[in-house]
Amino acid sequence: QIISGYYDPTILVDSGVTRYMVRLGVTDPIDESDLGKGADLSGMDLRRADLTNARLREADLSDADLSNAELVDADLADADLSNADLSNAEVTNAELLRADLTNADLTGAELINVRLEDTTLSYADFTEADLLNAELSGADFSDADFSDADLTRSDFHRTDLTYTDLSGVYLASANFTNADLRNIDLSSAYLADAIFMNADLRDADLSDADLHNADLQTDDFSDADLTGAILNGAVTYNDAGKCSASKQVLIGKGAIINK
Repeated sequence: QIISGYYDPTILVDSGVTRYMVRLGVTDPIDESDLGKGADLSGMDLRRADLTNARLREADLSDADLSNAELVDADLADADLSNADLSNAEVTNAELLRADLTNADLTGAELINVRLEDTTLSYADFTEADLLNAELSGADFSDADFSDADLTRSDFHRTDLTYTDLSGVYLASANFTNADLRNIDLSSAYLADAIFMNADLRDADLSDADLHNADLQTDDFSDADLTGAILNGAVTYNDAGKCSASKQVLIGKGAIINK
């Protein structure tokens, strides 16, 4: 049965697998066939829609309004979410592998345990977003905004974060193994217990960052700014006992090491 509308009520769509609460826009009809792999929902008004467990792989959601929507456990792999509004959306445990979120608005969004591997996030706005335990390896973060975001225990291994601004961001226990962090701004970031194994930190700004107990087993500190950075308890030796960056070198760069 096709359910469609042109006003602005909330309509329950039952696909036989999952029930979706869909808020219709003024001019955007929607029916059961709209919700599935490869669906075309571009530009649609889906504010406060309940799309829990939705299967929207390869869907076109570009320019869609998904603000305050429920997308818990949704499958959005390979979806086009460019210019979409996901502000304050609940996206916990969702899969967004290889999705395009260019210029998407994710301010205040809940992205706990979300999978964003190999995703395009250039110019996306993550201001005040919660990305606890997010899988972000291989994603493109060029010019993304993470102001006041929580990225605790997020996984950035083998990710290109060159020129990304993560200043003041909470990144406790984040994993930057083999990441490209050249020219990254991590000034005043909280990086306790973070892992930088074999990361490239050339020309990185780590001034006033808290790196206590961090794993800094990397040789690429060339021209990094460590002025005022706290490195108490940080590991700077590899498994073979070879010093990746001596305490004297780090202190010479302005780091604070009390023990």
